[in-house]
Amino acid sequence: MQDPSRPPGRGSQVDPALRQWLVCPACRGELSDDATAGDAVDGLGCRACGLLYPVVDGVPWMTPEQAVRWGGDGSGPGR
Repeated sequence: MQDPSRPPGRGSQVDPALRQWLVCPACRGELSDDATAGDAVDGLGCRACGLLYPVVDGVPWMTPEQAVRWGGDGSGPGR
């Protein structure tokens, strides 16, 4: 069973009509679709502040509580 606090997803599965309006809620930075971090958590990542927002069944979880640290270059978690 998956840990619901760190669900896997795919940033590219977000509806393009919705995707065009999304920005990082923490810093208003542009989000990248190709973000992954630790344990294969995929989603929308902000290169400006290094947070990744998981996407579950095409729905982005855009809350700071669900965000995980991301390296910002798509290579993995930032520290």
